[in-house]
Amino acid sequence: MNAAVAATSSPFASTVWLQPLASALAFGPSPGELYHHRHVFEAIERPRRIVPTTTETRLDGSSFDTSMEFTFAPHDGGTLMTLVHAGFPDEVLRDEHTRGLPNAFDRFERTLD
Repeated sequence: MNAAVAATSSPFASTVWLQPLASALAFGPSPGELYHHRHVFEAIERPRRIVPTTTETRLDGSSFDTSMEFTFAPHDGGTLMTLVHAGFPDEVLRDEHTRGLPNAFDRFERTLD
């Protein structure tokens, strides 16, 4: 379980799966069209809980804040990581984020192997 917590709270390790949680990142369809995310830790309670807040700036320049709560619990000889991601301004933006997060979690899982 400690490996999962360390990977989510380490700026170096987290670049592999979600990008740095304690800094900023940009991604998008082209270098001229980038989404910007700024992540700030609100709580780190090793080894059970990490809470970053994210400010996302969209292609049109608008922005919004969300909060994420990662919890970690022993489960079947491994670790169960649970994410609650809240604060989306509408269902469209919430649903849009369900497409990228599975890929981020796959990258995260590979850092633990």
